[in-house]
Amino acid sequence: MEEYLEFDFVIETKKQLEENIKEFLKVEVYNLVESLTGGLEYCESPIEQLFSIALNSLQFNDYHYRKLYNEFDILDIEQQAVILVGESDKEKEYRADFLIELLSEKGLCFRFAIECDGYEYHSSKEQFISDRKRDRDLLSLGIVTIRWTGKEILNNPTFCARETFKTI
Repeated sequence: MEEYLEFDFVIETKKQLEENIKEFLKVEVYNLVESLTGGLEYCESPIEQLFSIALNSLQFNDYHYRKLYNEFDILDIEQQAVILVGESDKEKEYRADFLIELLSEKGLCFRFAIECDGYEYHSSKEQFISDRKRDRDLLSLGIVTIRWTGKEILNNPTFCARETFKTI
């Protein structure tokens, strides 16, 4: 008789354990999806969305991301960042698809504008010239521009994101 009661207790405990595991997994999967897709509402194109997800995924398993994260006090990634260039009376406003800022405890600050260039918006001669002028203007502020083509991102968004952190 005692064995039977013990057996019922084990079955009850196993059911509770299975329910706890399912609930735990639901919460963890939800949190993971939120971590990966956080910021998608700021993206203006599918290639920016892919790149954003790839950037977000690197925080979990990429050596280059971890190395930067450990070397700098602040590693900030801002989407659709507005950057002002020039004198107050001749100020020009640019928007970067992604702005990555690194700040060390010694006060060193490094900034990188990441651009996801789809063919539709970056194929004309005028746009090509405008992009290069923009890159020079940002560089005058110490912001290095890293450009990825839409095709590169569509083919392998994780490679582009990893190479971004490797380059930085």
